[in-house]
Amino acid sequence: MPAFDGYRLARVEEYRAVIAEAGAAARARPGERSRAVKWLQAELRRIGRRDYFPPAEREADIDDEKFDAPEAE
Repeated sequence: MPAFDGYRLARVEEYRAVIAEAGAAARARPGERSRAVKWLQAELRRIGRRDYFPPAEREADIDDEKFDAPEAE
């Protein structure tokens, strides 16, 4: 397996972990949801900074409204 494939698979796993966390956050209490949304947004930015070859998981729809989170400033 070329190094590129390993790199790309690592990003896919990171995106899948964020998707799973988003699902868990959707079931959390409102205060926990708000904190989780902020953490998820930060995590997506961190992953995005090292994601030079975005997989399909990058485009997963994580809807802030689903969490009743305040809009980012």
